[in-house]
Amino acid sequence: MQTPVTPHCLEAGSGPPLLLLHGLFDSSETWVRLIPSLSAQFKIYAIDLPGFGKTPLPGDWGESLSGMVDAVIGFLDQQEIKQISLIGSSMGGALSLAVAQHCPSRILKIALLNPYGLPAVPLAVQNAKRPILSRVLPYLLFRCVMRQCVKAVFSRSLFDRSILTKPMLEQVAKPFFTLKQRKNLSRFLSAISPEKIKKI
Repeated sequence: MQTPVTPHCLEAGSGPPLLLLHGLFDSSETWVRLIPSLSAQFKIYAIDLPGFGKTPLPGDWGESLSGMVDAVIGFLDQQEIKQISLIGSSMGGALSLAVAQHCPSRILKIALLNPYGLPAVPLAVQNAKRPILSRVLPYLLFRCVMRQCVKAVFSRSLFDRSILTKPMLEQVAKPFFTLKQRKNLSRFLSAISPEKIKKI
């Protein structure tokens, strides 16, 4: 049995509940500019998924998609939320579909922003599954490399790429500057099952 995860959460507003799920190389902070616009009509919850932002990755982490689904449903249970709508970006988009598949009666509406894994799983996942590369990858992801990884991921999903400033890239990449966090990232990526994503 995997250790239960209590996700770090940003909350704002009042009204029907709306959960914001971030993407890979990201955190709940990605929604800060959007939350004020949404909080006038919704009760906003923006969580850090396991292994990202301020939510730790459990030591006994199993398959990543299943683990994230359990974390989201566990969060809804903790908040005593019976029904909610979801906005998922990139990895959060694939997760939104998986959560809806697992408990359809609890999900009212879904908005997907460039959901990852559809139609193809990212190259980072494929590389993390290679036994030798997965071991050395955390040691190769220097700061400049992490910034480039973040830029590459965000460039595919942003309409206005002018917001990809150096300070913004630095802010997003900063949590992965420690070796421990890069090892957790590699562990998280290697535990993603493309087969599970394709079944969504």
